[in-house]
Amino acid sequence: MKEKFTDIFDYELWANNEFINIIESMDSPPDNILNLMSHIINAQVVWLCRIKNVNSNTEVWQKYSKDDLRKIHTLSINNILKFINDLGEEEFEKNIEYENSKGEKFSTRLKDILIHMSHHSAYHRGQLVLQLKSVNTNFPYTDYIHFIRKIKQNN
Repeated sequence: MKEKFTDIFDYELWANNEFINIIESMDSPPDNILNLMSHIINAQVVWLCRIKNVNSNTEVWQKYSKDDLRKIHTLSINNILKFINDLGEEEFEKNIEYENSKGEKFSTRLKDILIHMSHHSAYHRGQLVLQLKSVNTNFPYTDYIHFIRKIKQNN
């Protein structure tokens, strides 16, 4: 299971960086695009803090400049990958007690939270494509199967 989640978050790093490449190439990216890319990153940070049961200073909708996106995203994914690599296989089944941003308490298996984190990013990358259509004709192809066939298998 550890290897699969490592693959998933390697994919997250690559797929999100494909969008960050486009954002960085824009002179003045629209706020809605910066907000959404920042939210993808922030949600990962917040979820890792919930999993580790530590306070997060990150707000889910705080916005970063285009010049800060890559650095903050890379740090976030590296923290997630380190966390995953430090786990024992049995720990993916344990329940994580956490509180959402509305103050509601939940208990969810770690592996389900990690899957959610990836799906959440994919959902918002789809929104990014829609928003980019109004200002850019270049869209990255970030399907997971493309990552496996073209990126992962070539390493």
